[in-house]
Amino acid sequence: MTGASGRYMISGLAAVWLLGTGCVYYNGIYNAKDAARAGDARLRRGDEVDASTHFQLSAARAESVLVRHPQSRWRTRALYLAGRAAAWSNECDQATRRLSEFLSHPGSGGPDRDRARLALGACDVRSSRVAIARTRLDSLIAVRDPETARQARIWAARAALAAGDRDAVTRYLVGVDGGALQW
Repeated sequence: MTGASGRYMISGLAAVWLLGTGCVYYNGIYNAKDAARAGDARLRRGDEVDASTHFQLSAARAESVLVRHPQSRWRTRALYLAGRAAAWSNECDQATRRLSEFLSHPGSGGPDRDRARLALGACDVRSSRVAIARTRLDSLIAVRDPETARQARIWAARAALAAGDRDAVTRYLVGVDGGALQW
């Protein structure tokens, strides 16, 4: 395996590896991201039921990357997509595992980190961990991303309502459009 044949074999293996990692992105991550985008659009409109359908699809596609390629360089992104999508499709046990692992990675910062914490806050509310939810969500109310901040206010209001703190509900909902409050 020396000379030209060795170089061709190494070049061929490198090409297969590059195609494989590209397929992981395109088939798994790209499609999970696309479904999550559709779910996010429904969340912005306040249609949580329709959003859930898109997030279920996103979670399934991201999970396929995690199962098929556990050591992929796309693992952190797949954890984020799978966890956040699981949270918005009310699969909070799965969401908590995936988002906790995502948040433990050093490279998980910025807006994705805030959105992951928001999804965990929603799961905290759904799981009746109201005090934890309020603490987590209160820290997100003033983030830069206006949609993350808006969703944090809505979920914090739900947590306050569950705790019987009606005054806090009013404070959380200042500036939130009435259409977002179907619940």
